[in-house]
Amino acid sequence: MQGDVLSRFTAWPLTPIHVGDGSVLAAEAWRLADGGAWLERFDPAAVLRAADPRRRRDYLEALERGELQKAQHVLREAVRPELVLERIAVGAAAARELRPVIENPLRRGDVRPFVRTGARPYLPGSSLKGALRTALLSSLVPNKKALIEDAKKKHRTPKGSIASRASNEVQARLLARPKTERDLRQINPDQDPFRFVEVADVLLPEAATRVEQVINWRPTRLIKDGKQPAEKMQMIFEVTGSLALGRTLPLSCEIRIEAGMLRKVQELDPSCRKVPSFRLDAAALARAVNAFHWKLWEYELERFYAGEAAIEKPLRRLIRVKAPDGKPLGPAELRARDDVLLLRVGRFGQFESKSLEGVREGWNAQAEPPHSMRQGNTRNLVKPAEHAPLLPLGWLLLLPEGFEPVIAPAAAAAEGATQASSGAGKGPGAAPTGRRPFYAGEPVRALKRQDGEVLIEFEGGDTEWVDESALEWR
Repeated sequence: MQGDVLSRFTAWPLTPIHVGDGSVLAAEAWRLADGGAWLERFDPAAVLRAADPRRRRDYLEALERGELQKAQHVLREAVRPELVLERIAVGAAAARELRPVIENPLRRGDVRPFVRTGARPYLPGSSLKGALRTALLSSLVPNKKALIEDAKKKHRTPKGSIASRASNEVQARLLARPKTERDLRQINPDQDPFRFVEVADVLLPEAATRVEQVINWRPTRLIKDGKQPAEKMQMIFEVTGSLALGRTLPLSCEIRIEAGMLRKVQELDPSCRKVPSFRLDAAALARAVNAFHWKLWEYELERFYAGEAAIEKPLRRLIRVKAPDGKPLGPAELRARDDVLLLRVGRFGQFESKSLEGVREGWNAQAEPPHSMRQGNTRNLVKPAEHAPLLPLGWLLLLPEGFEPVIAPAAAAAEGATQASSGAGKGPGAAPTGRRPFYAGEPVRALKRQDGEVLIEFEGGDTEWVDESALEWR
């Protein structure tokens, strides 16, 4: 509509992102193929219907005897190629977790899939819109401390925690600006200014997701060999590819502020019962988003990964962008721009990114004694492979047209992986003749190759294990 403010971006997942719908892909609905490199999803009922009578009988008899492992084996063996609904790449660490499921019926083997529409994964616009809204509201909090403390006091429970109604009330007061308690009780949802913000769903391209292992990371729980204790909970999630793993995934993203629609509502509703009193401004919204999410980015790096070079350094190398004129832009330059947005989205986006700064107060029921908390104590990280750096989830960088991250293109990375594999017989880390490996745009030296990973050395002397496909050979 005329007068709308439309911003078009290319969205780049910096780190893996997971957005689920609550469903679970149980062990009887998938199998591993090609040595665990792929997860093949199928419909058990469809497989049984298509199976020959002997296989159906073997399956049912195994179930009746309580031989779950044998029943699943019969079912997987009955899957014909045309019955495979989808093939999803599997990370090395996830494959190691899932292989025992095939042999051990006591292991559940649940995989949490990405949300889909029409059998295709997509990044919901509502997830991005929620990140925008939380950031804007947090930018309004500093001038409303008395209001916030009043709401928290009013809605504090006898145990000491704060009911979610406190956050709802603060949001209403910040955006609808009621003058009395009666006005607060009668707020119309139509008065929410984000009713006029539209963020389109982002469909993911083919082969854009991977099945990866997720672990719980707590810096204070390190043991003497420098590793986290083994996790008791098996967490396997389907996540997007990401720049952190050398897999470029440019996605088209549109954010629209419907100023034209707002004017029409004002014309049709002179009493302003459905008209927001808060006026959204695109530039102010962008500044609020960056102030909120860049602060979270730095907070997480400093609190959770400081001193953990294998995690921190690869993350800091992600925030490098090339402008259309070839000029390199780092975090400071990107943070100052209104046409570049950093967002934390999806599951595992962490407590701090989902709640209002200043209003945020969770409740740690497991502590002795239970107490309130304003920051989380752990992070959930993707573990791509045994030697690969751990990665936080949910970081998304939105860039204007012509801007792109400084990282090897997917085609070049794939070419490098193929060439590296073809030289495998020449010894660990063997490079294509006359070509040099680059990682995230930087020249490196390949020292060792093992199980699809390469130990690389940067010019400054730092070393790091990376996925083989992340290397570009020039």
